[in-house]
Amino acid sequence: LRVFQTLNGHIDPRFMSGKLAFFVRRCEQQYRKYVNTPSNSTEAFGILSESRRRALEDVGFSRDMFDEPRTRSTGHRSSWEERYQELRNFRDANGHCLVPKKYGSL
Repeated sequence: LRVFQTLNGHIDPRFMSGKLAFFVRRCEQQYRKYVNTPSNSTEAFGILSESRRRALEDVGFSRDMFDEPRTRSTGHRSSWEERYQELRNFRDANGHCLVPKKYGSL
């Protein structure tokens, strides 16, 4: 995962394949559950060890990483407003909002 992140600048499993994508999705599930479980809850015990949490955070996992969609080209998470503006620009240029998959940044 560290090698992938270094080479690609992101850890988004949508742009991975095979076992690495499966691994990252599983880590995301565990990390999200860890973040959303109160620390004083008995459910928090055993979700994610401290060393694994730190390792995931070292490669880019964070409490806010699930809030906004990530763009493939930059690897960073775009704000809702940025994506909305992209859609408006597409609509203004094309007269519709039926964005083809091959359209690039949108």
